[in-house]
Amino acid sequence: MTSGINLTISLESTADGVFTVDEKQRIVFWNQGAEDVLGYTSAEVIGRNCAEVIQGVDEDGQVVCTLECPDLGRAHLGTRLCGRNVRSRTKSGELRWLSVSHLSVNSDTGAPVLVHIFRNVTPEVEARKLLQRIVSQVTNYDPGQTGQVEYNQDGPYDTGLTERETQVLELLVKGGGTASIAEDLFISNTTARNHIQNILAKLGVHTRLEAVAYALKHRLIDPG
Repeated sequence: MTSGINLTISLESTADGVFTVDEKQRIVFWNQGAEDVLGYTSAEVIGRNCAEVIQGVDEDGQVVCTLECPDLGRAHLGTRLCGRNVRSRTKSGELRWLSVSHLSVNSDTGAPVLVHIFRNVTPEVEARKLLQRIVSQVTNYDPGQTGQVEYNQDGPYDTGLTERETQVLELLVKGGGTASIAEDLFISNTTARNHIQNILAKLGVHTRLEAVAYALKHRLIDPG
């Protein structure tokens, strides 16, 4: 009994979100960290089915929190439980990514109690997904959509870029913004913006990201 009390104290005091469910998948413990992340108080969730509260979906869009929890089934079988990122929804309706790990312990009756420990990883997941989209645009960019750049089989694409515009494009590829490009090339912000607009027009693209993708795709600029 003492060990159970100590565990409860530890779970209550941790900054991570923690909740536990019994063998019927009812939430029996909900700490302050869980309230901080998802907005529900313990009084609002105790006794409810955890799937109704968490509404978890994995990164492939598959529902992982169901009324017949697979993790609870694995806990009954003594199978090792793996952590995962789960998209949940806060009390106010905001979507939030959680990194969830699980711990199976036995209750006083010997039945397994599943402890869920989670933290908010929304910024990390969204940053990774943004990077994946950028990489996808770079590797799958379709030059046929531009319609304004001719391909010379005896050499590189004829973009019509001036030497200065090529310098600006190189700085865009390296992540430069208008102000930093202007500073590096000793030109005004207005001149830098004009060069960027000329680059977009000559490449037949609409955004700086598309220009970077096009430049990398066709090796107009050495990214190194």
